[in-house]
Amino acid sequence: MRTLAALLLAIVVTAAALARPDTNRRSEQLLRESLAQLRAGRHLAQAPSSAISQAVGSRSAQASAVAGPGVAQTQQSATGPGSQVAGISQVGQKVDACVRGPSDSAACQTLTTEQRSITCTDIAPAAVAGATQFTCPQQAGFGKCDNPFIFLGAFCLQSCNRCGDACMDKPPTPTFACSLALCNTTEVVAGPFCLKTCGRCSTAAASPVAAPGPASAQAMAIAGAGAGIPVLPMP
Repeated sequence: MRTLAALLLAIVVTAAALARPDTNRRSEQLLRESLAQLRAGRHLAQAPSSAISQAVGSRSAQASAVAGPGVAQTQQSATGPGSQVAGISQVGQKVDACVRGPSDSAACQTLTTEQRSITCTDIAPAAVAGATQFTCPQQAGFGKCDNPFIFLGAFCLQSCNRCGDACMDKPPTPTFACSLALCNTTEVVAGPFCLKTCGRCSTAAASPVAAPGPASAQAMAIAGAGAGIPVLPMP
């Protein structure tokens, strides 16, 4: 976690330098290199899932980071002159990162998820900051399997019985032909349709659910006159 937090701080500092003409070209190159190394998996945290969010604004700042088994996400925003935000979410070797500012207002979000349809997984979507994190059996018990936030992201495949022979295509109408080109059309996303073609279920047989691995999340928001680039506490 220490390396990931340090890299995020380095990216924020580099982004601040983008506003200075004398260092613009070199800073932009450093930012690109940092993000390239991050996505190549050279600066990943030890935890299978982790998320870091930072926001700085002279008027307002909000930052949230959520990490759980198979999913990590951040959301950050700030307002006021010199606003800066940055976020990194990581699951295994997959990373999403964003940096915005300095500007009068800045906002961005990241989302990283495990490839769930390759194997029959039972990963629940991460709750927003401050909300209750429900498990897949709970979501299925609530009757949420046919809600877009579950089936569009191929979440809770085991609990929602979308593995093996149960992974199939159900067209929205009898005359509708499922195809990859139509996966995000209004007709298909209106319900759990064309799941097999769109990779939203798994042809692999269900297996025992593995115990969730460790996860870590950090968020920091600083608002007010004279706010500067925050430094996350290093565990």
